Amino acid sequence: MIKQISVALTFSLLAFDLAGAAPGCPTLDLRKETTATSSLLSKAGLSATQRAASMAYLKKKTEAWNEIPLNPAGAACGVQPIAARVASCTRGMARDLFAQSSKPLGAVEPVRGELRRQLGRAKTTVGELLFAGAVGACQGAAIDAFGR
Repeated sequence: MIKQISVALTFSLLAFDLAGAAPGCPTLDLRKETTATSSLLSKAGLSATQRAASMAYLKKKTEAWNEIPLNPAGAACGVQPIAARVASCTRGMARDLFAQSSKPLGAVEPVRGELRRQLGRAKTTVGELLFAGAVGACQGAAIDAFGR
């Protein structure tokens, strides 16, 4: 499972880098991107509670762009389009990770470290963990591309 996740992560981050950091930052609508992401979670079979927790985690990360210092490319792009790109990247990566997961998305797993603190729980589902990983990877790629 880890090898497959690495491949999906590599391709998704490459796509983010090529599309998101290109000159003339594309305009994406954060509301549309989050709605599409929530729809993906629903189609993947996450419960309403799991979707709400996952979307709250994504919202927390995208709202962080109001505090992240931007480099010139980030300033030219703007906070909302960057946050929308993170949501779009997350959706694409989560879709790939869900499809490649060797465990059922509803299986419960322990949560450790910083993610445990951020989620506020000791256990969560595989689907939520994969989604949080996608959010983190996309947020990290966006910080590399647009942050100082």
